[in-house]
Amino acid sequence: GKGTFVAGMTLQPESLRYYRFLEDFSDEEVELRIELIGLKVTKGADPANRYLNLRMNQSLFQVTRLFYYDARPLVYCVSYLPHKMFEDLANLPRQKFENIPLYIALEEIYGLPTILNRELVSAKPANGTTAKKLGITKGSPVLLIEMLSYTYKQKPYEYRRSYCLTDKRAIFREI
Repeated sequence: GKGTFVAGMTLQPESLRYYRFLEDFSDEEVELRIELIGLKVTKGADPANRYLNLRMNQSLFQVTRLFYYDARPLVYCVSYLPHKMFEDLANLPRQKFENIPLYIALEEIYGLPTILNRELVSAKPANGTTAKKLGITKGSPVLLIEMLSYTYKQKPYEYRRSYCLTDKRAIFREI
């Protein structure tokens, strides 16, 4: 099915698409909790505007979230969405950003399905902001996943940078 399974403020693994953590292939997925730490309008965020085929002066929503396992942050995530496509996004209740994955909320509210995602994956040293959010030392290695999400007609609608800690658990992808 295509259901979303929510238990309080914790996401069930069945509802996660992008962040699934395991210790090894025989391990069970951990349940993650999402915290919305910021939602603001910004202009000219490079490379987001470029990847979203927007002029540099066009407004974007910047959605910043932390994904936790127990009390430990595992993923610091910054998403950029075209303001023009989601003009009332800031009026949505906080729960829409914390109880269900962003792509499901956008599909439910705006009728905007994700047709395709493209990802770039690399290892990077954590900058000051990332280190602070993840509770690690600046310069510590993090897995950076840059993602571009598309809806119909190859129209990009989200550019996301996710900084992931994989020292204790690996990100699991099933293709």
